[in-house]
Amino acid sequence: MKILIDLLEVLNTKVPVTWREIDTGFRGKFEIDSEPYTIHIDEYDVVLDKTLQMIDLGFTRGENDWSIQNLHKASRILGAVLNGAVPKINLIDPDLILFGINNKMQPKNLGCLSIAV
Repeated sequence: MKILIDLLEVLNTKVPVTWREIDTGFRGKFEIDSEPYTIHIDEYDVVLDKTLQMIDLGFTRGENDWSIQNLHKASRILGAVLNGAVPKINLIDPDLILFGINNKMQPKNLGCLSIAV
């Protein structure tokens, strides 16, 4: 039941995001419980048999703190990131999305999810 509640919280958490364009892509700022977060979308070209457009999607607390200390808000944070990023991703219309997750900032726990769209 806890997993279902967390999943519903991810799907239902929507917050206003303020976007700005940077050299490598976009940064989107939002808040949850007065804590600032930043969505990072960086764009790359990947050359295989043909050139594909890839985005790297991640988020930080504030501008550059890649750790999330408040795990009881994790599903709300993830929901805000995913729901906030989807409209921007739809505008970019990439071929691939790389979503990185770093658990406890230890290299051995670094994981990523690649999605071909």
